[in-house]
Amino acid sequence: MNRVQRYAEYSRRLGPLARFVLRNSHTHFREIRSHLSEKYVRGNGIEVGAGDYPMPLSPQSTVTYVDRVPREIYAKQYHLDPSYMVVPSVLCEADKLPFPDDSLDFVIANHVIEHLENPLSGLSDWLRVLKPNGILVLGVPNRRANEYDFERRPESIEHLAHCSSKLEHLREFVEIVDELPQGSHGFEERFRTYREEDRRIHFHVFDAQSVLELLTHVRTTLGIPVTLLRAFHFKYGFEMIFVLRKSHGSVKTRAWDGVRNATLLAHSSFLGWM
Repeated sequence: MNRVQRYAEYSRRLGPLARFVLRNSHTHFREIRSHLSEKYVRGNGIEVGAGDYPMPLSPQSTVTYVDRVPREIYAKQYHLDPSYMVVPSVLCEADKLPFPDDSLDFVIANHVIEHLENPLSGLSDWLRVLKPNGILVLGVPNRRANEYDFERRPESIEHLAHCSSKLEHLREFVEIVDELPQGSHGFEERFRTYREEDRRIHFHVFDAQSVLELLTHVRTTLGIPVTLLRAFHFKYGFEMIFVLRKSHGSVKTRAWDGVRNATLLAHSSFLGWM
C-alpha cells in the first residue's frame, strides 16, 4: 500500500469516537480558532505564515501578515490558488522578525513551527517581539491526524535543542513521506528539487506532549517567562492550539496551568459538534 492507502487503513482502524474527532476536527478547526481569537487577541500584531487560512480576528485587532516569500511563489510550490491567500506586507524568515523587542500585542503562528529547522529559534523570536502580557497563538498540526506525519515520531527535546541539518530532514521526508528510499529511482531528483526550491517541508512532527515539552524548555531552560492560558487538543484532533502570554518577572517551574483548561475547552467545543 502507498502512504495514502495506509493512512486510510489507519483511520479505519481507529475506534468510533477517535474517527469522529478526526473527521470533524478537520471541518471545524476554524470555529475553534475564531473562538480563541475573540477571547484572547486584541491590539496590534502579526500573523506569520497565514497563507490561505488566516486566523479570524475581531474588530479590536489590527494584523500585519508576514511570510518568507510572496504569495505567488508559495502558491506555485504548493499548487494553491493565490487569490485565496493573504498578501504578506513583510517578507522575512519566521524566526528572524524585523520588529523591535516588546513591540507587539500578539503574534499568531499557525502551522509554522513544524516548517522551521529550529523550532526553538522561532518560539524565542515570536516571544521576543511581544510586549509584556502579549499573546502568542500557536497552532500545530497533530501528527496522529495528518497523512504526511502519522508514520513519523516526535523528536526528543534534546534533538530539538540541537537540531540536525536541514539536509538530513529533507532526506527523511523524501524517504518516509514521498516513499523514495535513498538509492531508489527518483530519490536524488526529488531531493535536489526540494533543496533547490528551499522547500519548507515538515521538518518536525508533534503531538501534545512534545509541544508541552518544547514550551517547558523555552520557559525553564531558555528562561523566557511565558504562561499557558489555554490549550485545545484531542489525541486524534487535526490541530492543537496553544494560547500563551508573555509574562513579567521570573520564570516558574511548576506544571503548566493551562493543561486542565485544555480538557474543558476541548469537551465543550466537541459537544457543540454533536
